[in-house]
Amino acid sequence: MSILVTQSLHGSISFYRGANVEWREKAHKSLCELLGRVYPDELPEPAQRGIDFENTIFNMIRSNRDIDKVECSEYFKIFIKACKGGKFQKKVKAFLTIDGDEYCIYGKIDVAFPNKIIDIKTTGKWTRWSEENYYKQVQHHFYCWIERIKEFEYMIAIFNDKEKRVVDYRSIPYEAMEWGEEEKLITQEIRDMRDFLEKEPELFDLWHNTYSLY
Repeated sequence: MSILVTQSLHGSISFYRGANVEWREKAHKSLCELLGRVYPDELPEPAQRGIDFENTIFNMIRSNRDIDKVECSEYFKIFIKACKGGKFQKKVKAFLTIDGDEYCIYGKIDVAFPNKIIDIKTTGKWTRWSEENYYKQVQHHFYCWIERIKEFEYMIAIFNDKEKRVVDYRSIPYEAMEWGEEEKLITQEIRDMRDFLEKEPELFDLWHNTYSLY
């Protein structure tokens, strides 16, 4: 059986590894729940906001309405026009053998085109470190490598948390390296995940015996 690797797992491990004393217990609980496939009755507001925003975009495009005649923000129109014509929530996976173990790298692409991948994000704030944090993620490496598509873009809607509306927009592009270099980077990231989880047997067991049952 292959060992499952996802962007969500990588992000949760990174959050736990970097958590300070105040956040460490919450980060550990979140990682345990992810690996144990324990799903909350209600998603946190930021996560639900992201899902709702994506669904609104997809439903608007499927309706075939003329976005220029719809009463909405200019920021929302940017997303509609960029995503129109793409395939939504495309499931992708690839297998990679590392040190004798087979890993299944799996994900869902928000919007897939033949030559470009778009990932939609929402946030309640933007700082001078935000762009750097997106580049620290592995999502763009995973998806570009799996699909052999060079061009990737994070499209980020910045919300006003009080009024729950989009007040700004950012685009973070990525152009993939040579596929051998992408595979080398992904391999090292998976090794780092494995080495970290091996130090906590409970988490390592959940990863192999619960999370990887797909």
